[in-house]
Amino acid sequence: MKQLEFPPELLYSICAHVYALALPPDQPTLDPLVVFNDDRLPTGHPSSCPPNYVPEPVVRRSLATLCLVNRDWNAAAKPWLWHK
Repeated sequence: MKQLEFPPELLYSICAHVYALALPPDQPTLDPLVVFNDDRLPTGHPSSCPPNYVPEPVVRRSLATLCLVNRDWNAAAKPWLWHK
């Protein structure tokens, strides 16, 4: 099976978007953080929406996993994995 090849700019852009998910939002919300493990929570209210950013450890784990795909993904994800 032939592996698809994508331009390095596209891979780099995808990794940049993954990294950007960990950045805090520009405008903080006043809604409290709601834990979604409870099935009794209403889902139609704005405060029941998940936060619009992902915790940094999850993003770093995702970038580290992308580094393991192949050399092209490694070249694209490694700068963002070590970016401060």
